[in-house]
Amino acid sequence: MLGAEVARGKDGLAVGPLTLERLRAAAALWRRTGLPLLVTGGPIRSGEIPLAVLMAQSLVEDFGVPARWIEAEALDTAGNARLSAAMLGREGIAAAYVVTHAWHLPRALEAFDRTGLVGLPAAVRLELGPSGSVTDWVPRADQLVASWFALREWLGRVVYRLRDGPPSRSLERQ
Repeated sequence: MLGAEVARGKDGLAVGPLTLERLRAAAALWRRTGLPLLVTGGPIRSGEIPLAVLMAQSLVEDFGVPARWIEAEALDTAGNARLSAAMLGREGIAAAYVVTHAWHLPRALEAFDRTGLVGLPAAVRLELGPSGSVTDWVPRADQLVASWFALREWLGRVVYRLRDGPPSRSLERQ
């Protein structure tokens, strides 16, 4: 399960809303499959608690679900994939569900593909496409946020492609 962000409050750091949505989906997947969970995410800022540690705590405290592996060093999606694949590879695991938001899934699956680990999509919050109604053309603040996520993901895929090369195989599941 890939981390997203933290929330900063009077009690310190906690998982942020996007990370919490992913945790909920990972807990549901665990209940459905019984497969052990890996959480991945390094510190958002130098010297802070790694996101994966916060995620593992939240899984237990909020969902009653244990994380078997905690990868607490990765600073981006490519690092999540590389370090998680190494952890799982040491245990002979060659495929894993990738729990992340649907808008983040293509970049995440490409990153996992570059590691040789088969990433199986486990999308969180599938967004519906436009319905064709007039209201589809009315600007809304929440859709500006969705546009920002889309642009960020496209740019991220370009950066990874330039830096890391193309995925090793065709990703037909996109």
